[in-house]
Amino acid sequence: MKKKILCLVGGSGSGKSLLQTYLEKEWNIKPVISYTTRERRTPDETGHYFVTEKDYESTNKEDMLAYTKYGDYHYWSLEKDLEDVNCYVIDEYGLKILKSIYGNKYDIISVRLIINDYERYLRGIDEERIRRDNNKLISNIEDYDYVINNNHSVFYLTDNIDSIVKEEGLNVLEKE
Repeated sequence: MKKKILCLVGGSGSGKSLLQTYLEKEWNIKPVISYTTRERRTPDETGHYFVTEKDYESTNKEDMLAYTKYGDYHYWSLEKDLEDVNCYVIDEYGLKILKSIYGNKYDIISVRLIINDYERYLRGIDEERIRRDNNKLISNIEDYDYVINNNHSVFYLTDNIDSIVKEEGLNVLEKE
C-alpha cells in the first residue's frame, strides 16, 4: 500500500496552516515539516525546520522529496520524514515536481484552497505578498483533485476537509 500525501496548496492566508493543524489534531494526519533557510517571522513560529544556507548546500539533493525557492529562500522536505499518511503544505511548483518524480511511488492527493484577495487582506496579508502569490499561480483548477473556496467560515473549511479525508480513506483515527 502506498504512503499517502494530502497536499494543501493556496496563497498566503488561504487556510493551509489552519487545515494542517486541524488534520493533525482531529485525524492524527502528520504534517510534513519542511526545511527553510528563511528566518522565523516570530520567535515562537513553528511549521518548519529553520536552517542556514550552509545546511541547504550540504543537503543531499537526491534525498529531497520536494523543493521550491520562494523569494530568496529555499524550502524543501526529505523523503525520510514521511509517515503512512501525511499532510503537506506546498506551493504549486513543488506539487508539480512532487507529482512528476514521486507520483508512482506515493498516493498524492491535491487540494487547492481559493480565497479572494480582499479576504486575504482582511486577514492581515499585505498587498505585496498577495501580488507575489498571484504572480506565482501556474496551475488550472482542473489540475487539482479537490478545490475548496475559503471565503466562508472555518466550519465550512473543516467540513470540506473532513469530507475529503473520509472519501480518500485518510482517516488514521476515526473522528467522533
